[in-house]
Amino acid sequence: MESSSKRIHTAVYTSGDQSMKPPSKRICVAADDDRLSDLPDSLIHSILSFLDSRQVVRTSVLSRRWRHLWRAVPCVDFDLTLFCRKTYYELNNISKEEWQPFEEFGNNLSLLNNASSLDKLRIHVPALDYNDRQQVTEACSRWIQRGVQCSPAVIDIHMGFSYRSADWFFPSLGSNSYRLTSLHLCGVKLGASFSEELCSGYPLLEELRLVRPLKEEDCKVQVATSSFGKPEPDVFPV
Repeated sequence: MESSSKRIHTAVYTSGDQSMKPPSKRICVAADDDRLSDLPDSLIHSILSFLDSRQVVRTSVLSRRWRHLWRAVPCVDFDLTLFCRKTYYELNNISKEEWQPFEEFGNNLSLLNNASSLDKLRIHVPALDYNDRQQVTEACSRWIQRGVQCSPAVIDIHMGFSYRSADWFFPSLGSNSYRLTSLHLCGVKLGASFSEELCSGYPLLEELRLVRPLKEEDCKVQVATSSFGKPEPDVFPV
C-alpha cells in the first residue's frame, strides 16, 4: 500500500502538465530561461537607449553579463526632474544635498561611457533655486563638451533661464556635426559663429528648434535653400 502511494505521488509530478510541478521548480525554470541576456550586445544597447541614463546604469546589477553593457549604450540622457523625482516647479526648492548626487552621476557617466558615437545627447536641467549657479553651468558644460565629441545624431539641451547670465556658450560642433539630424536648444547661449556654422556645417540636419536663447538677435538665422530646392529648417524663438 505504501509503494502504491509513492507511485501515485511520482506520477503527478512527472506528468506533462507543467502546472502540476512544485512552485519552487517552476521558479527555477523561469529564472533559467533568460532570453534577453542571450541577445547580441548591439541589440541590447538599442533596447536600453529607450531608457534614461540612470535606469540604464541600474541594469549593471542584473548579472555578470550586464555588468558593463551600460557603458556602450549610444544614448546619454541627464534629466534632473527624473533623477530627483520632482516636477519643474518642485525643483525651485532643490538643495545642495540633492544636486550633488546628480552632478557626481553626470561626471562619472561622461567619463565611463565609451560609445564611439551617440544616437542621442539629452541634458535637461531646468531653473532651480540653487545659489551656486556657476557650479551648475560648469557641470552641464562638461557633459555637453564630452557628449558632442561623440558626434551625436540628436542633441536636446534644456537649460534653465536663470543660468543664461553665466559665461558659457553652446560649443562649436565642427567635424562632429556630420551625423546631426536634430538639434533642440532651450535657454542656451549661442555664439557669434552659430549662424554661419548652422548654414554650412550641419549637412544632415532635418529638425531645428531654438527656444528663448539669451538674445533675440541670436535667432536671426538666414534660412538657406539647398541645391536640391529643399528649404533648411526654420529657426524661431518661442
